[in-house]
Amino acid sequence: MMIIDNRLRRLKTKKERMKVLNKIKAWSGKGWMIVSFIIYRLSFSPVGALLSCDLETSDNGKLDGLWQLTTIDTLNTGGKADVRQNSISWAFQGKLLEVRNVNEMRDVIYRFNHTEGSLKLSDPYISEREEGDIKLDNTERLRIYGISQLEPNYRILQLEKNRMCLEDGTLRLSFRKY
Repeated sequence: MMIIDNRLRRLKTKKERMKVLNKIKAWSGKGWMIVSFIIYRLSFSPVGALLSCDLETSDNGKLDGLWQLTTIDTLNTGGKADVRQNSISWAFQGKLLEVRNVNEMRDVIYRFNHTEGSLKLSDPYISEREEGDIKLDNTERLRIYGISQLEPNYRILQLEKNRMCLEDGTLRLSFRKY
């Protein structure tokens, strides 16, 4: 039965499927019982696939994806640091942000809230898979990622297909999208 079902799935047009079903009916002693079962399986298998798992959608728009931190500007002093060689990435998906130092394979996980013109980060944890995630309580480990507060609130200066610029009042962070 599974062989017939898989063969029917590969057929593109209704006409091709009906031709095969008619052949099955002709040699089958049970006739429409088998044919009905096959049609039932074909009809509901895509729906069943959609219902069997949770579809998670995101309204993050252009923010979703992997971003490389390229420059950090200090607003008070006017200093600018090119940090591309540090291989710092920010990855947005759903409502989680993974901030990663690719060279050292160290991660910090944040929850985030993205609204028009702002990005609020909250609940920072150090990602330690084997020992369990550790809640962050100071900013020392965050500086390399361009983060100066435990729960920063950024103003989005630029968010385009492949460029993003964030500002928190003390730092301006520039990113390129991978």
